[in-house]
Amino acid sequence: MSKIDINSSLTGNALFTHETEGNTIKLTLEAAVSARANLAGADLARADLAGADLAGANLAGADLARANLAGASLAGADIDSADIDGEKLTEAPLSLLNLRWPVLITGQYMRIGCQRHTHEEWAAMNDAAINRMNDGALEFWREWRNPLLALCEQYRKNKGGVK
Repeated sequence: MSKIDINSSLTGNALFTHETEGNTIKLTLEAAVSARANLAGADLARADLAGADLAGANLAGADLARANLAGASLAGADIDSADIDGEKLTEAPLSLLNLRWPVLITGQYMRIGCQRHTHEEWAAMNDAAINRMNDGALEFWREWRNPLLALCEQYRKNKGGVK
């Protein structure tokens, strides 16, 4: 049995505790959501939450810096003022899977794999900069640049960006 606490980023106190065989932060968070635990202000920095069902969770003010949210369901989740790498969210980010690298789009930034830049920085990047990122990055960027930048723009229009 493995016990994991989800702690407050402000006080360090446990907001929710879950113990089960083969426990992970993802399983613990899903159990907390299922139990309707109040996770406002939770410290989830660097958590691997890929594919987690967080629908309806109260994550207002949560620290999600460097968290892997690829494919996570945030439908109806309260993420007002949740923090992803210094950006205060007002809406759930857009997450794309099944590309060569996972893509996460917020009101200001787009993360492709481990590369996180503003929408404007991505748009201005030249081939040499993209090519230095990873093997295959330039080929990927040439294929997906326009659709991804269009999604960034559409996200901003529909979601209103950030506060």
